[in-house]
Amino acid sequence: MSANKRAKIAVAPVTGETERLTCGFFPNGHLSSDSKGSADLDVVLARGEEQRRASQRHLTVDTKLVRYVGRHVPSLDDQDVRYMVAVHDKAAKRVTMYDTRLFRMTATVKNDQLRNMDNTNVTALKTRDQIMSARAGLITTFGGKKKKQALIAEERNKIEEDVLSAKAQKIQMRLDELQMPETVSQGEGSGVATDHGMPIPPFNADATVPSEAYPMDHLIPPAEMSLLAGLSKVLFKCTPENIASWRGVRRYPEFVLECLESPPADRKTQAKLLMYISWLFRFRHALSRRGGLSAADAEAQLQDMPEVTRARLISLFAEESTSNSGDKVHIMSSRKEDTLIAYILVLAMAARGFDPLPLDTLVADLRMPLPKLMQAFKTLGAKIESHKMPAGGEQSEDGPAAHEGRTATLQVPLKFPKVGRGKAKR
Repeated sequence: MSANKRAKIAVAPVTGETERLTCGFFPNGHLSSDSKGSADLDVVLARGEEQRRASQRHLTVDTKLVRYVGRHVPSLDDQDVRYMVAVHDKAAKRVTMYDTRLFRMTATVKNDQLRNMDNTNVTALKTRDQIMSARAGLITTFGGKKKKQALIAEERNKIEEDVLSAKAQKIQMRLDELQMPETVSQGEGSGVATDHGMPIPPFNADATVPSEAYPMDHLIPPAEMSLLAGLSKVLFKCTPENIASWRGVRRYPEFVLECLESPPADRKTQAKLLMYISWLFRFRHALSRRGGLSAADAEAQLQDMPEVTRARLISLFAEESTSNSGDKVHIMSSRKEDTLIAYILVLAMAARGFDPLPLDTLVADLRMPLPKLMQAFKTLGAKIESHKMPAGGEQSEDGPAAHEGRTATLQVPLKFPKVGRGKAKR
């Protein structure tokens, strides 16, 4: 702190009970002021019949509707936390601390206001829990067998209002996220279910070029794409030595490293997509652990991701469950995992500029059998072709090291496979 902003702090000594300031504590109070900053309050401090006893003193605060009454609690003064009032004298550069007497205030509705209120408003003052508690007490004492059984069933199926409200807000937020432009066939969420049941990312069935078939704004929101501009520089500026060291410690999937070894003209965009792909791989690996992933573990294992990305991936590809110890954890169902893999495959095709994409490396990175990976690409609308592939993974017409490989190429307009019924049994 600079010299012109320093101030000495002094604690005013308490020589008598009368020198302590009065402090009111409103646990459930809502005291609002008008536009001028003044509250319409009537404050009275009464000392009781015996002025020598501090416990006899009580504080009364009146508003138009509610009266707050509080008594001084001397035992609170002995706690470790004390309430004090600081007065700053700017001229003397001095802050004086004054001790206070704490009054715990309790709110009651004034009798005259109760008489003026109709039955509806009086009933509204009672909370739902109070009404249900009184009803349950009457049924327990005087109710018959059927009434008591109904009460037990109602208590078993009761949902707390705050929990229900939180669930409703969460559903509304998901519905808002699902709203998309008319050109996109489905909004962001768990994915669009195709004929054979595998969910895929939001798509544009009328696209005429592969880059528009799966809108990038729905794969990676613009806010996250702007964050990737800085976070992906490590991939954009990498050297062959960096790639070799990363391959040795398996820092990134092999698919990412192979793309970095043969970058396209637009390296910045590719670096962003490859960084996001690596996050998806890491998220899948983290949630594949047995027992689920707790919130603390998610923050520790996925700390290199932005918080907004981590939260979005959890909302898209994870489900909430309860561990054996009773803690809330995130798990990934097989359907959610299929959706995440679909996102990876679309971004992988985009990172290669929608050129024919070799499948050998993705088979190893995703740990998926080749037939299953081929079917996943077909579900996205890609065409699978056979080529002679050398050890490096690029297409080759001939050569001693060449082998039969598969490539995937996205076709537009999108055409999804249909599941046949099969031959009828005789």
